[in-house]
Amino acid sequence: MKIDATIFRGYDIRGYTHDVPEKDIKKNLTEDVALNIGMALGSRLEEGSTVVISGDHRIMTTKLRQALVDGYTAVGINVKVDEGQVPSGANNWYLIRHGLDGAVQVTGSHNPWYFDGMKISEGMEALYGEQLKELIPKIEEGKYRLSKKKGNIEKINIVDSYIQMLNKAFPEPFKCKHRIIFDAGNGLGGLLVPLLQERGADVIALLTKPDGSFPYHDADPSDKEAAELVSEALEATNRGINSPEDKWYGLLTDGDADRSGFVAENAEVVWPEKMAAIFYKEYLLNSKNDEEVMALDVRASNAAMKIVSENGGRGFFIPAGYPSHRLFARLIIPEIGKTKPTHTTAEASGHFFYPTASMGENSNFVPHAADILIDDGLYSALKFIYILDEFKTDDSCAGVTLQELMDTIPSNPTGPEIRVSCDDKEKFQIVDKIKAQISKDYKDDLKALCDPLEVGDGKSKIKIQKPDCGLIEVDGVRAQFKDHSWFLIRASNTVPKLTLKFEAPSYELLYQRMQEVNNIFKEYSTVEPEPLEKAIESFWEEIKKEN
Repeated sequence: MKIDATIFRGYDIRGYTHDVPEKDIKKNLTEDVALNIGMALGSRLEEGSTVVISGDHRIMTTKLRQALVDGYTAVGINVKVDEGQVPSGANNWYLIRHGLDGAVQVTGSHNPWYFDGMKISEGMEALYGEQLKELIPKIEEGKYRLSKKKGNIEKINIVDSYIQMLNKAFPEPFKCKHRIIFDAGNGLGGLLVPLLQERGADVIALLTKPDGSFPYHDADPSDKEAAELVSEALEATNRGINSPEDKWYGLLTDGDADRSGFVAENAEVVWPEKMAAIFYKEYLLNSKNDEEVMALDVRASNAAMKIVSENGGRGFFIPAGYPSHRLFARLIIPEIGKTKPTHTTAEASGHFFYPTASMGENSNFVPHAADILIDDGLYSALKFIYILDEFKTDDSCAGVTLQELMDTIPSNPTGPEIRVSCDDKEKFQIVDKIKAQISKDYKDDLKALCDPLEVGDGKSKIKIQKPDCGLIEVDGVRAQFKDHSWFLIRASNTVPKLTLKFEAPSYELLYQRMQEVNNIFKEYSTVEPEPLEKAIESFWEEIKKEN
């Protein structure tokens, strides 16, 4: 069959399940496509292998999930299937906890309602990059294994045992009183509400009923617009509350609940890179290793780098995406002195990783899962609240609010990720051209240049790079200047967009760097920089406030 190759993204499959005429979108992810993907994936495994398949709550997830089951079983693979609504972190937890041969989670993550997709594991590692694209010719040629015996289907319940694991992982009530306004964005994060309440938190729950049409807003903790409902609720609820420890703060999860984010008591969004710095600091302070080697997401702030170095760790830039973070964490890399796996990592989009599958639902330790990390929004949200408890100054729980905790992380003027539309077939070539242009035009302003290093084992390889290089080239291009400002331009692996990020010691310099990138984009007709131009206007207002 003919398949649209654009659905095979950098680290998952993602496509359109519906025509959207007003956006000139035609569906390219159908049941027939899912059936063939299942047969292609199953043909890569030994006959008689066992995989787990589950999915979220999107409009087409049920049909896509069933088509995958049909595809796998047709080529002799046994399938454990959960027909309910399962967070992505729970799917991975089940796969790794039980040591199965693979998994598929049907989900569109944080994207709009007309998207859906598949996060795929082969063995207990993510299938991504070139390995994922190897499926395309197999599907188009229809070259699947012929099996005399269909695979078996076993219906299972993942969520109940997964929730049991969370209860065993966090058995104690919160030390302090937490007042939380929680917006699940009509995604699957609503499972958190009873977990929070059982630990003593007061919760105002917003949009916790799963709805695959996402009628109010996209469920994306790294998007400032997605946090507006919580921010408005905080402003209204905290008005007139004078005692800092009595104020409410906000919590967000994304569509498939593998990401979490927070909003401080003053209604300001806590950007994920600041949360990452808190997670890293807590981990490094409690580590028994002499020197931990930590992953720095290519979007990481200067503050995250500083936190790592100040607390006895060494950081290396790696590409964005959960497969890269999982791989780097478990790798032993003699070239850089990484002699042990790292048991946490963090992506600047709000994915925070821990070895959750090493914890069984009955408090049993699962040895083979000890060094395999999972990004899980429910686990990371609970973990972050317990960390906030640790930073309280005394048994009365007075003194440290979420806002004050985040203020302990030094930071320069920065902003959210900015995503600008770009032709899907040209985005990577455009970034390569911009990289060459930057190295020429900013030659004297950049920090010293140095090359990335490719590391890994077998087919699983990634690029890493020291954090003090002038051009970070592991994923797109991050230009790092002698004046301590930087900007990042990278092609998204999941949507037809370029992702931008900026940081500088002052708003004036930040504004200047944003303008420079905007001028670069004028040379490329397929880039629509409107979101960047809006951000430039916003930061001009910040400059006027500062002055």
